[in-house]
Amino acid sequence: PPAPPPPRPPVPAGTCSALMDGMSLVYGDTKPVGDYPTTPDAASCEALCKANHTCTYGTWHDSHQGAYANRCLMRTDNQYVPHRQDGHTSFLCNMTGTISRIPDPVPGTIGWAPETRNLHDQPRRHRGWRAGVSKVSATDSAVVYVDATKGSDGNAGTINAPLKTVGAGVSKAASGGTVYLRAGTFYLSSTVNVPSGITISAYQDEEVVVSGGVELTPSWTKESSNASAGYDIYSASVPQGLSFLELFNGTNARLVPARNPNGNSEQAPDESNYHFSGKETSCKDFGPATAVIVNNTCAGCVDNSKGQFSYYSMGIGGPANNFVPAMSYWAQPHPHGGGANTYDIPNGVASSNPTMLSPGGGGYVFMMQTHHWGSWVYEIADVSADGQTITFGAGGFQEARGGSGGCGTGSFYLSHRKEFLDFPGEWYLDESAAKLYTVVATGDAPPATVYAPQIEVLFQVDGTQETPVKDVRISSLTLRHAAPTYMANYSVGSGGDYSVHRAGAITLIGTENVTIDHNLFDGVGGNGVWLHAYNRRAMITGNEMRNIGENGVGFTGETVWVDGTGGNQPRFNTVSGNVIHHLGLYTKQACAVFSAVSCQNLIEDNVFFHGPRALFNMNDDFGGNTVIQRNLFFKSLLETSDHGPYNSWDRLPYLTTVLNGTATIDSAYNHLTGNLFFSGSPFSIDTDDGSDRVNCTSNVIVAQPLFKTDFSGHTKTFQNNVALYGACGGSEPGTRDVTNVFTGNQCVGEGTPLACTPCTTPGVTCPLIANNQYYTGSAGSPAKTLCPTGQLEGGSQQLAEPADGGIALARKALGMP
Repeated sequence: PPAPPPPRPPVPAGTCSALMDGMSLVYGDTKPVGDYPTTPDAASCEALCKANHTCTYGTWHDSHQGAYANRCLMRTDNQYVPHRQDGHTSFLCNMTGTISRIPDPVPGTIGWAPETRNLHDQPRRHRGWRAGVSKVSATDSAVVYVDATKGSDGNAGTINAPLKTVGAGVSKAASGGTVYLRAGTFYLSSTVNVPSGITISAYQDEEVVVSGGVELTPSWTKESSNASAGYDIYSASVPQGLSFLELFNGTNARLVPARNPNGNSEQAPDESNYHFSGKETSCKDFGPATAVIVNNTCAGCVDNSKGQFSYYSMGIGGPANNFVPAMSYWAQPHPHGGGANTYDIPNGVASSNPTMLSPGGGGYVFMMQTHHWGSWVYEIADVSADGQTITFGAGGFQEARGGSGGCGTGSFYLSHRKEFLDFPGEWYLDESAAKLYTVVATGDAPPATVYAPQIEVLFQVDGTQETPVKDVRISSLTLRHAAPTYMANYSVGSGGDYSVHRAGAITLIGTENVTIDHNLFDGVGGNGVWLHAYNRRAMITGNEMRNIGENGVGFTGETVWVDGTGGNQPRFNTVSGNVIHHLGLYTKQACAVFSAVSCQNLIEDNVFFHGPRALFNMNDDFGGNTVIQRNLFFKSLLETSDHGPYNSWDRLPYLTTVLNGTATIDSAYNHLTGNLFFSGSPFSIDTDDGSDRVNCTSNVIVAQPLFKTDFSGHTKTFQNNVALYGACGGSEPGTRDVTNVFTGNQCVGEGTPLACTPCTTPGVTCPLIANNQYYTGSAGSPAKTLCPTGQLEGGSQQLAEPADGGIALARKALGMP
């Protein structure tokens, strides 16, 4: 670098510039003035510089700057290079000239840096998590600071006089402004509604927690001891009227509501303990649907190639009254599909196992669906005198299909009852007495601090299709203690099996250009992020969601019966670079990403793992043109069956214009490409009832069948995929539908040709199945043609099993060097 200019002679003291908040001039250790004194504020620092006529400029560091907290750094040379740095306030003194601010760097692609951690060591979060986060650009006048510890909502909202609450910060910030949250925990008293143009972000790299819970510091009293079982029971009073379904200790570990049999939903499937069994007492009588809406006469409304799913039909009322709104494909008298029946659920269960229940209501039954296609939660309305017959109250809406004929019950466990307090870590709330109980190991102390989730939605961005909220960003926060939603309103998204609660810890309704990035969703009780109705160009990127009650990210839209051409759906949104895992703690029809009545979205470069059912569910083929690419899927279907890590349905078609600009129930292709699947599930790519136009290319599947395609639907393409030691086929492998394509796939270690049957005109009289490679031969064996020309699998070959087990084939398919 060039040599600095020679020192200039002293000038009279007392000439200084205005203070420049958010600007740093001093860094490095050459030519300091003094020994880095501390001052209470920037003005005092400037006064020191004024009093020393050799001081030419300085920077004051606020109380959040670690070892430099409140330090006043001054210099005697002219070598200053201004740069923006929050928490720093600078000035010029005893010299002529002005200073021009340099702009923030132009934000580039937001990168994701993974963490290395113990998943159950909740409080820890590595600084590397936010590596690559673009800095929030804002002028000083547009920045509002909020500090939960030092702030007051009567302050001006400056860095030296911050506000106290997030809501106050959002209210004060103007459109285009930034609300910086300082280090600490912000306990919300209500949902924060975010208007257009607002950014909410952690300040620099500070650790900021936004909690939907209340902090309690109980005064515990020992109630009883059980020396032989090794535990003590303590109790404490809580505020009257306080109610909660979850409880966390001071290290943010989720405590277990008293249950039978003992277990822990976070340790599923090993300790989920749906181990009780029983028989339904009777089936709930909803009555028949009060109306069935059928749209099969309008232009473009019928596609006979879809067979039993060729037109739109919807049940209203009757069985649908268990959902909000009261409409469901499964409420009509004769729904179609594999194992299809009108929605029905039991009134109660006669347990085959000793329950330990005493008579009376209270608590919950967590029960698997009859065929393990999901799960239900029921309130306990009453218990028989012998404790063995349980009458259900509200519930059973957490899955759309019900028992699929004869109501039926599944395996279950019981929860939130005082009589089950018998294992360390359990708790119970007696709401009427305003008393909290907990169990600890003999001799241990109960937790000094606990957190009780209260608020389901932490942040809501709420507009309409006509007047959307625009340009909001929520970044670099840790979100905790969003209350569980498994007893809230559920909706049947479309014709798939899933019912969902259409809200999350962050909820978007009627938005454009919203960014949710680099946040940690840590143990939220319901969904992570939910986009409902009109949403365009949202970016959900670089987040981690872990130990969550239901789904990670969800998309749900609105139509006017069959007509989805109005655009009131999530479209053109991106979910990228996220890690979503250990989900579905309370409901087992939960996935990392869920999509119903939504289209034209991009799901890429994510890591999805450890879920009870599918990790991605396409509940219908509405519109199409969604791209799912370069994602990693593993550990799916840990607690359910008959599914895949990717699952789709299309029993209920809708009119859109996505395919060709004309209203039609035919969708454009959805694309599943370049993904890597490791899973113990029955199938990898499960294109189930009615699925249409699914284009599956260059995916790599390890140790499981490549695909399932059954129960109508058409135009499914499987090309250039690599299956390592798992069958290339699966359930009903697509040989019956002439619109299916299966070409160029490579199957290593296992696999036989799908079929060697005559095929004169592929695509007309038979599907196109050809030119696949089956690497099942012994080392050194020559290539062998499997089926002659003119048959299915024409051109397909058997080849020697590669020495590397197919790794090179997999890397090539995924575009890796």
